Amino acid sequence: MNQLINSLKSNSFKRLYYFYGKDIVSIERLVQVAIESIVPSGDDFNLYRFDGKTFNLDEFIDVAESCPMFADYKCITIHDFNCDTTLADTLKNLLVCLDSIPTSTIVIFYVTSFDVKNGKKYPTAKNKKLIDYILKNGMVFEAVQKTLPQTTKDIQKVCSKNNCPISYDNAQLIANKCLCDSLTIKNELQKLIDFANGREITTSMVNDLISNYYDVNAFDFSRAIVSMNGQLSLKLLNELYTLRADPIAVLSAVSMAFIDLYRVKTALESNRNEQDILADFNYKGREFVVRNYIRDAYKIRLEHLRECLDILRKTNHALVTSALDGKILLEKAIAQMIDAGYKYY
Repeated sequence: MNQLINSLKSNSFKRLYYFYGKDIVSIERLVQVAIESIVPSGDDFNLYRFDGKTFNLDEFIDVAESCPMFADYKCITIHDFNCDTTLADTLKNLLVCLDSIPTSTIVIFYVTSFDVKNGKKYPTAKNKKLIDYILKNGMVFEAVQKTLPQTTKDIQKVCSKNNCPISYDNAQLIANKCLCDSLTIKNELQKLIDFANGREITTSMVNDLISNYYDVNAFDFSRAIVSMNGQLSLKLLNELYTLRADPIAVLSAVSMAFIDLYRVKTALESNRNEQDILADFNYKGREFVVRNYIRDAYKIRLEHLRECLDILRKTNHALVTSALDGKILLEKAIAQMIDAGYKYY
């Protein structure tokens, strides 16, 4: 990414760009750097923004084929253009147009509100057609979700820049609460920085101001599974998808809920109490999770939980290696986990 930013700032431009991926903040930064590099500050005559959801090809052609006004380049951004919802003729004519636009017109496609891959390993066939074309004639960049250590350090940098220092452990706590989702972290950090107002961001601030995403929904989901309630399980799965339509993120939340339940169940069978569990597994800020599971754990069989965790492990492998629809794989896992329960209750 740094290499791409440096090339933009040095005015080494490609005709076409396509930015997508899970790291929404990085995508937005790339677009901003590109615009500032291509179009001088305050030059509204040579910057055009198109909404991909209401994209009009004729309007785009009129803009793209005209020369820039008193400048070397014209910049056109197209936000959230989804080939899957675009007519085949429109996509075909768009590619023809991109072939013929002058070198002084620079077009930037970028996606922030839908998954180009639709939860799979590669972009969907129609989106891939546009991506492959731009790859041959310009540059494509996928902003992948950063690792936990990278995200933690980024959080520290942002807080330090805003005169609100934060420890590595508290920055990591924020990353975990937000599931390393860059856009969620950006929004939650702003809330914390405004509240801290130049003070150090403490653990209590993080726990008081930032919710644990998916905790409640994933908790209810795990309860529905061990109760063998298929209808409720599917309903809650759809609710998790509403929060974020990413099967891997949904599976991560569900798996964590089952791991929490397994920890509580094994602790109780080893004559451990609530305080032992909170201390051993560092549930600071998530105490309600332990209390809720203690209430239900007595009527749950450990053997069933083990089978559920194994099914979730296999589903995770299928999600990252298979081309099958992610939601279908999760629905299959629900059926398998419920079916497994009939052997123990």
